[in-house]
Amino acid sequence: MCLIAYKDKGIGRTLISVALYTFISATLGGIMSLVYSFFNRILADIINQYTYEGAYNGARTFIIIGITAIFAMVISRILTKKKDVKTVELKVTFCENEYKLQGLCDSGNLLTEPFSGKCVILVSEDSKLGIEIKNTSDIRKRYIPYRDVNGEGVIMGICPSKIDINGRLVDAVVASSKNKDFGGYDALVPNAIL
Repeated sequence: MCLIAYKDKGIGRTLISVALYTFISATLGGIMSLVYSFFNRILADIINQYTYEGAYNGARTFIIIGITAIFAMVISRILTKKKDVKTVELKVTFCENEYKLQGLCDSGNLLTEPFSGKCVILVSEDSKLGIEIKNTSDIRKRYIPYRDVNGEGVIMGICPSKIDINGRLVDAVVASSKNKDFGGYDALVPNAIL
């Protein structure tokens, strides 16, 4: 599973991911065993007092499942509230013009250019850079197939001379999207590129 997720990141990143996944799985399994044993001891006396003999296992199981579900919902709410929106500063240089953009990082943007495998940064087709992409006849123009919840199609992209994200040069394709709003940001940047 880690090899599939991190196949382009090298063997070192894959081995670290396998070790981390194994550690987290073992820790979670240990915690669940501890919770089960703890509540099993506490609930055994209570359930035996208020139920008939055959109901013990069923009642214990449903109570532990209920406690686990409540615990999972509370943790999920806490983690969701602490989740920050990650943004980046982009400087895209194309045809001797520099475009400064505010980008929203999106783990759901998995779009890649089919021939090079480069990640695709999306900008609105109505933006200055989007219009430049549409009007260019440069050989760096790329046609990128996509599929989303609304259907499938092809969008136009370019390989800019330079892309600077937060002071770091990256190699990616910039494509224009019909989507006019990326949550108030100028571009949608894949997390994989960072």
